[in-house]
Amino acid sequence: MKKLYLFIYLVFFIAFIFFPNFVLAQKTEDSISKSAVQKKDNRENSSLTKNKKFFNDNKNSRKQYEIFSKLDASIQEGSLVLKKGIDYKNFSAELKSAEYIKQLALDGVITNPTKFQSIRNVTLTTTILNEILSKTNKNLKKIDKDQKELTNSQAKIDSLIISEVLYLMPSDPKIQKLYNQRLDEMASDVDKINARFKTALDSINKLQIDSRKFEYQLQNNILEVDRLRSKIQQDLFIQRADIFDSQTNPTSFIQSMAVSIVKEFILMIYYLSNHSYMLGLMFLFTLIIGLYLRILKKKFQQAQIYNGFKYHIHIFENPFLVAFIISVTVTHFFFDHPPFSFLSVIWLFLLVVYSWVTRKTFNPVQKKFWKIFVVLIFLSFFANNLLIPSAGEVKFLILLALVTIGVLLFILLKYRSYFRLPYLIVFSFVVFLELLGIYYLGFGNYNFGKICVVVGLLSLFLCYLLIFTLSKILDIFRYSEYLQKFSTEEKIEINLEEYEAHEIFGFRYVILIGAWFILVFRSSYWYQSLTKPLAEELVKTRSMGDFSFTFQNILFFFAVIISSVIISKIVSFISTTNQEVNSKKHIGSWLLLIRIGIITSGIILAFVTAGFPLDRITIILSALGVGIGLGLQSITNNLVSGIILAFEKPVNIGDIIELNGQTGQMKSIGIRSSIITTFDGADVILPNGELLNQNLTNWTFTSNKRRYEIKIGVEYGSDLSQVKNTLEEILDAHEIILKNPEPLVWATDFGDSSINFIMKFWVANFVFGSDVKSEIILEIDRRFKEQNIKIPFPQREITIKKSSED
Repeated sequence: MKKLYLFIYLVFFIAFIFFPNFVLAQKTEDSISKSAVQKKDNRENSSLTKNKKFFNDNKNSRKQYEIFSKLDASIQEGSLVLKKGIDYKNFSAELKSAEYIKQLALDGVITNPTKFQSIRNVTLTTTILNEILSKTNKNLKKIDKDQKELTNSQAKIDSLIISEVLYLMPSDPKIQKLYNQRLDEMASDVDKINARFKTALDSINKLQIDSRKFEYQLQNNILEVDRLRSKIQQDLFIQRADIFDSQTNPTSFIQSMAVSIVKEFILMIYYLSNHSYMLGLMFLFTLIIGLYLRILKKKFQQAQIYNGFKYHIHIFENPFLVAFIISVTVTHFFFDHPPFSFLSVIWLFLLVVYSWVTRKTFNPVQKKFWKIFVVLIFLSFFANNLLIPSAGEVKFLILLALVTIGVLLFILLKYRSYFRLPYLIVFSFVVFLELLGIYYLGFGNYNFGKICVVVGLLSLFLCYLLIFTLSKILDIFRYSEYLQKFSTEEKIEINLEEYEAHEIFGFRYVILIGAWFILVFRSSYWYQSLTKPLAEELVKTRSMGDFSFTFQNILFFFAVIISSVIISKIVSFISTTNQEVNSKKHIGSWLLLIRIGIITSGIILAFVTAGFPLDRITIILSALGVGIGLGLQSITNNLVSGIILAFEKPVNIGDIIELNGQTGQMKSIGIRSSIITTFDGADVILPNGELLNQNLTNWTFTSNKRRYEIKIGVEYGSDLSQVKNTLEEILDAHEIILKNPEPLVWATDFGDSSINFIMKFWVANFVFGSDVKSEIILEIDRRFKEQNIKIPFPQREITIKKSSED
């Protein structure tokens, strides 16, 4: 028992001695392990923080670099906008010049008005003010556009410069130094460009204020002058006998002419500046019409018709001069309220050109009187450009009217047989107007009297000009139509008297009178008062659902489409009228593509010109696609087949083809159908789809050569070597038969009543084949008769057997 207690005490003693040390060692080991882990975690956290910071620095640096780059680009863009912007000094000087010219135009009309107001002076003043207003509006649009560009550039720079990322400082000291340097440079550049922006925008704002103030003044001045024009128009028939009194009307003829020259010159500068594009169109149309007339003349020469003309054909003798007359006469209807000074210059050119073109067609009497008319018309132009009334001008107008009356009465009484009825009617009308002008001028009614005298002589000039223009336009259509129908295979004589008749009747009178009315009265106040509401209605915006339109855009739409169709027809006519001109291969296919391109471009341009939204065009095309898929399959097939014909070119204009057993020549390849002229003279219109779907033989696809065969038989017992030699000699002797490939003669087989031969030979052109074949057959017959070679004909022997009963 004691031993047991002793053992227990021993165990407790050992545990007491060794257990604390063991626990302490274990704790120490655990604490060391935890410290290592903690140090490791600290190192990892530090590395992670460092990496995150590095990542953020790189991310910010990339964004900053991107912003700096955009700022550089925006500053450069802004500098370019500033450099190419409007010339503020020039605009300011132009505004001051316009102000001076406005005062000059109003002088004697609104400011310091003269006792006698000329309707020409007031009308010209209105035109000057309107042209200055138009020029000012154009400048204002340029200024507004420049302001918008500058504002957008400045806003773009400002949006970049306020970005918060731009101002985040990098942690790396080296990068901080570069960043600060870059930021300082950028701040300096931004300050400089902003200063330039401010200066430019301040200048623009001042220009806008001054221009809009000037615009408002101009509009008020125009209203004042229009009221004065209206009053003069109402008082047109009121007599003012004191115009001849030097005290009440001190203006001399020389003073009037000096003031008129200054005002007319100013107006010409402004009008040409604002309407230079119309002059460009005028000369472009002259070039196009002139080139067309040159081509038309060349076609007549190639068709051997031109030398048969016995009369002077103006459109062929002077194509570009006639084109100038037509182009100028037609296009100046479309000028926007042209001043008389501008029209005077144009009409003087027309006088000279018309006199030159018609120098060979006037008889001596007509030529003599036309020279007198030219002088009188020129003097009327000069008189109508005088703006300030004077006693000297009134006397000049009365003298001009008296001379005109004397010349025209002399013609009507003694030489009326030399002039056609329309001219005699105009001569009588001019005499009436001149007498009326003398009456009103003599009693002091200056405005109406001057209108009568000038309109009379102007009508004399327009009579010749408009009749000539109309007749030449009709000539172009007539001769083009004739050439289109002309066939070189038929002997057709031209009735030149019918082509040169140029009789004026029916609707042509309406056209001429309407054109005269517009040209004479378009500058008058009452004419502009009548047409102004119509013009406003044309440009007034209307809505149909979400779609907005104007009648003007609709007219432009149809005008562009009609023009594209006409141009495509002209191109087709120029390219396909004469076969000799179109001897070049593949022109038909390219012509079809050109026509399709012209019409397609015309349709697209028509939509763009009319202001039609592109998304609506897409909807229309989609609807057309559905309609084509459902109901227009046949037409679509032919249209697509026409395009395939144009690209693959299996057949071209002038090719000899065979289709459905018929042989003919391809006359034209259209968008939907093609025309084949058979050798019987018939024109077969064939849809392009059938042309592609059927078996077509093109004898002239690669070349015009063709091989022909002639089969012939000789009777049994003939010398076959002699026969073969004779046939070979006939082929070799013919000039048109090609030697390469070599002509061949073969003995083919034993027939029922003959030994058969075949001759094969080539000719250079398909069209000679039938003639060559005929000549060869005739020569074979002649040579065989000479050599006693017989061509047998089929014979049958019939044996009749009798029966034993018979």
